[in-house]
Amino acid sequence: MNVRLRPASGADARAIAEVQVAAWRTAYRGIIDTAYLASLNAEERAAQWERWFGSPDLERRSLLVAMNAERGVIGFAAAGPERACNDERAGELYAIYLLAEWQRHGIGARLFRESAAALQSIGMQTMLVWVLRDNPGRRFYHRMNGTETREQSITIGNRPYAEIGYSWRLPLADTSAA
Repeated sequence: MNVRLRPASGADARAIAEVQVAAWRTAYRGIIDTAYLASLNAEERAAQWERWFGSPDLERRSLLVAMNAERGVIGFAAAGPERACNDERAGELYAIYLLAEWQRHGIGARLFRESAAALQSIGMQTMLVWVLRDNPGRRFYHRMNGTETREQSITIGNRPYAEIGYSWRLPLADTSAA
């Protein structure tokens, strides 16, 4: 697989949004309300990603894209300070998505490890990721040696869903087998 990772730029906002919408529609089919998934809009998501690049704390965030020479952006990972915590040493993997046809080739693990390294490089000592309890993709975080440490409820499209928080100490233990 000819895939390279690189830091994202503002010019990637639309491609990141398209990956995010496509990944949500496949990963959350049968989990999140069908009408909500159908309503996802790449243009609205692109505007959100464009705002990311205007954030005053951009130097404390990481946004990586996975690129294929023929296809372009096929995945991404976004990370930064933990949103629900005031500890500057606590990091969070906000999002990690790949197009379905690019999953199970080690690209997600590369994005995961590079995001963890980026958080560590800015002084983070821990990393958290929230995952829908009903998402079969939770197995990925188990393979990456994550520990279930929290649970919360989140509302998506006017419906509540349970989320599980997985945590890691940084630097990561060896996850190369994942």
